Amino acid sequence: EAAAALAQKLVELTPGDVESRIYLAGLLEQAGKAEAAATEYEAVLKTVPKHPVALNNLALLLMAKGKVDRGLDLAHQAVELFPKNPAVLDTYGWLLYHKGDIKGSRATLETAVAGNTMNPAYRYHLAMVLLKAGENATALEHLQTALKAEQGFAERDNAVKALAALRK
Repeated sequence: EAAAALAQKLVELTPGDVESRIYLAGLLEQAGKAEAAATEYEAVLKTVPKHPVALNNLALLLMAKGKVDRGLDLAHQAVELFPKNPAVLDTYGWLLYHKGDIKGSRATLETAVAGNTMNPAYRYHLAMVLLKAGENATALEHLQTALKAEQGFAERDNAVKALAALRK
């Protein structure tokens, strides 16, 4: 909260500084203020329409609000800018999954995982796709690897539930 308040003052002092808005938006996301974060990312995109972090992060926030189509469009733009970036690929693949494109989602998420094998969120996302595809054994491997990671991730509780359901 204190960091977000300081970042807000920085944005007010330097309204044209896009990176200050990105920093503020990230802090707002961490504080659970998704609407305020989305507003900041939107402001960035008005100034720099192809800002990859704003495109990527806003896409995820929109997905959480049920605006999958718009999120997918933004994530696709980010992939066009950074086609080999695992974070961008993960976002795009996760949105494809939520859109129901299991084949496209799988290919994209496999590339994201290959690009960063240590990220548990990427593995969790791929595991969910594999479960939809009926590949439970491979999904189980990815869930176990994700849950062994020292790095935390937002969907950890969901991964634990999915693993428990697979083991029944």
